[in-house]
Amino acid sequence: MIALEYKNVILRSMRESDLEDYRCWATTETEWLEWDLSFEETLDADEWIVTLREHYLNEDSEAPTRLEIQTDDGQHIGWVINDYVLYNGSKEAVGINIPPLIYEKQGLWRKCLGALGGLSF
Repeated sequence: MIALEYKNVILRSMRESDLEDYRCWATTETEWLEWDLSFEETLDADEWIVTLREHYLNEDSEAPTRLEIQTDDGQHIGWVINDYVLYNGSKEAVGINIPPLIYEKQGLWRKCLGALGGLSF
C-alpha cells in the first residue's frame, strides 16, 4: 500500500470503500465528465466499478498507474492516474480528477503534484 502526503492531501492505494464514491461520481456528481477527455462516451457505473475493482483495487506496485486522493480529514475526493495506458503508449500524461464541486478552486491539484514528488508514476 502506497501513501504519499503533501500538506493536506494524501495519495494512497484504492480501498473497497472508495468504490461507492466512484458510483456516486458516475451517477450523481457527474459534472467532471464534461471536462475529462478520457470519458468521451457514456459512462456505465456498473462497468466502471467492475473495471476499477479488477484493475486497481489490489494494485500493489512501487510504480502504480492510479492513486486515490484523500484529504487529511479522511475524505476520498478523487484520483490521480497515469494516462499513458489510455493513449496506447504513444503519449504520457498525468490526470488529476476531483469530482466533488466543494473542492473546486482550492488548488488541490497542485498539492497532488507535490505529493507525487519523486514517485516513478
